[in-house]
Amino acid sequence: MKKIQILVLILTVMFLVPASGLSNEFVEQSANGSINWSSGTIEAVGIGVPPQRFYGKPQARPMALRAAKLDAQRNLLEIAKGVRIDARTTVKDFAVDSDIIMSRVDGMVKGAEVVKKEYMSDGTVEITMRMSMKGGFAETILPQDIRPLDNIIPMEPAYPPPTSYPPASYPP
Repeated sequence: MKKIQILVLILTVMFLVPASGLSNEFVEQSANGSINWSSGTIEAVGIGVPPQRFYGKPQARPMALRAAKLDAQRNLLEIAKGVRIDARTTVKDFAVDSDIIMSRVDGMVKGAEVVKKEYMSDGTVEITMRMSMKGGFAETILPQDIRPLDNIIPMEPAYPPPTSYPPASYPP
């Protein structure tokens, strides 16, 4: 009897844990996207609807696609502005102080990659875009005192490493 209870418990755990979506990634969800802190990316979803007068016409799909892309970029920018730099500061706080920072972040959002496109039966388009928080984004928003150093020269070792170990010639 006890073996059956243990088996049922093991089977229950095996089926519930994968279904619960547990993973090693830390993802912060927002209304229109997410920040994946583990991979250092921001994702946003945009939805586009063609103008009603173009339904059923060849122009409908490209117009809906363009609208979805603009919506996704706007959502990416909104999420990027909310990224916390430290306990008291967000990207939005830096952007208020500097137009240069805001224009750089805006440019990075426009350069984000489209990772998913879905065409719906009603003519709407849903696009998911992804932007990296590494590289240019991090260099733009991080305070000067915690940015990585450009020219770090490694120190030479005190003793040169052996060329071969053990030595090639041993006395017989």
